Amino acid sequence: MTDRHQLFEEKALGLILEKGFRGMTMRDLAASMDCDVANIYNYIPSKQAFLHDQLFGMSTRFHQGIDEIVKSGLPSSEQIKALIQLYVRLTVEFPKQVALLSNEWRHLEASDRSMFLDERMRYEKKVKTMLSTGMRKGEIRQMNAQVATHLVLSALRWLFMHIDSNPVKNRIRLEREIMSFVLTGLALT
Repeated sequence: MTDRHQLFEEKALGLILEKGFRGMTMRDLAASMDCDVANIYNYIPSKQAFLHDQLFGMSTRFHQGIDEIVKSGLPSSEQIKALIQLYVRLTVEFPKQVALLSNEWRHLEASDRSMFLDERMRYEKKVKTMLSTGMRKGEIRQMNAQVATHLVLSALRWLFMHIDSNPVKNRIRLEREIMSFVLTGLALT
């Protein structure tokens, strides 16, 4: 990716997070890049295509990460730690893209939105299977697997808000703090 393209991506993501997808215009983006609106189309075919690429790109990263974790054969508690590390790493590396996952998916065109939600449900199912396996093996405490899945993912999904206002100085420390919090809730009593 060229420096100019990277700048474009940063500006576009920043404007979407500031104004929302619907609120950001190509005119706003051109002004922030100090260029004509027509030049914006050298970077993307449309605003919708940009949103699609960002959301599905992050979805792919999360799916690849969890698939590697599941294939590792680690005990459930170690898989959960690896899942937390995945979330922290991706959120630190791509905070604006991760932020889009929370709300901006709603602005995808209907067919893309449906596909995105299917991918999200598939991901949640992988997390639920990871937790259910840990419960079945006695590695984590018994509880409603669906509730556990939503609690774990909810704790992780909003991490971008913390990182946005508090740049991470020590990613390992942050991972350990979150692991302690999540694993204490899942620990056998």
